[in-house]
Amino acid sequence: MVFEQWIDPTNQTDYNNNIVATQFYYVNEANYHLDHNTTLHPFSFDLSLQQGKQFVSLFAEAHFKISYRQKNQGLFIRVFAGGFPYYGKGSSDITAPLPNMYVGNATTNNYAYWLKKDYMFDENFVDRNGRDNYLGRQVAITGGGFRSITGGFGATNKFLSSINVTSSLYKFVPFRPFASVAMLVDGANKIRPAAELGISLVVVKDMIEIHLPLLTTDNIKQSQQVIGVNKWYQKITFTLKLPVIKPASIIRQVSGL
Repeated sequence: MVFEQWIDPTNQTDYNNNIVATQFYYVNEANYHLDHNTTLHPFSFDLSLQQGKQFVSLFAEAHFKISYRQKNQGLFIRVFAGGFPYYGKGSSDITAPLPNMYVGNATTNNYAYWLKKDYMFDENFVDRNGRDNYLGRQVAITGGGFRSITGGFGATNKFLSSINVTSSLYKFVPFRPFASVAMLVDGANKIRPAAELGISLVVVKDMIEIHLPLLTTDNIKQSQQVIGVNKWYQKITFTLKLPVIKPASIIRQVSGL
């Protein structure tokens, strides 16, 4: 259960006087996890069912590694598919949560601080509401898993599927090319494709990475322009995921052992 403070913008008195209220919501979740932790070609699979007020979501995520001859080198593939068997939240309902699935989960400013993409609070975002021009570029590799800022494009309460691919280049080269393709069904039940291509600087694999998207489809590019993202350096994003792990594990990640 989540308790969240907010100022209701539809209540003029509360809005003008900065009167804070508390809203709360619950989400029940059931998850199945499978690990096949082999040396050469490991994979993992997760199937999740979420149920909250006026929605039920079902999604699956799989991770594959095609190993190269060099140790810890390979092609990394992530596959995601999910949708909403039931969605009863009205478009005028501005209370949290906003149970959408997103092509890209960047913490850009959505001008509604109480309606967060990460409504389960699973990620450790530095600037969860995306108010800062730099810290608000953090992305989580969830949902569609795009590393690009997608602006107002890419949200759906219908269906979303994606494939994300990254590859190591050489043991001592800290850069990894990435590519993603996705397909979503929008509110008008139209199929919208999306794609991106870029390169990442891997500081600590799966924990601290900096991403530079080089090519994106027009729908992403146009959505970025609406929020003022036009220059190449404005498109840089980063991943910061700090799970609770042992110091020895961090050393192995950094050294590549």
